Amino acid sequence: MSRHNRERRKRGRLPLRTPEQHKRFILDNWYHLAAAAWRGYQDEGRGFLNVCVEASPGVPEEQRPKTPKGRAMPGVAYISTRRLAENGMLFPDGDLERLVEKYEPGTEVVVFFHWREETCERQSVYRIVSSPAPKDTVWLGDVGQIKVRD
Repeated sequence: MSRHNRERRKRGRLPLRTPEQHKRFILDNWYHLAAAAWRGYQDEGRGFLNVCVEASPGVPEEQRPKTPKGRAMPGVAYISTRRLAENGMLFPDGDLERLVEKYEPGTEVVVFFHWREETCERQSVYRIVSSPAPKDTVWLGDVGQIKVRD
């Protein structure tokens, strides 16, 4: 196995518990995350990408963004404000709620990471702008492919 492939495999197994690891995950998977966020916004309205670091088994596979090889990313799902309200749920974090209210869905994505550490729950939230913009991606069916509009 080449050094490059070993490094990519290691990145794929990051524990995702630090801001640097979160940002690397987002940038490494930007095309798919942006497409999933845009699709979620178009289907359900304003919301955020929820990343459960310990892969949430309750999220149906078809609702999760896909990796470049077409497999569902563990623990990643789009959660809309509408879905939270319909289920009588509150935002898990005040900063997350403020970011979701103010972000621009066509050009930004809100990503919420959460995980457990021994006796407590940890979380981080980001409002990300990168290229291509979410509105410039197209989700091509449930196979998770994306296309960047010219």
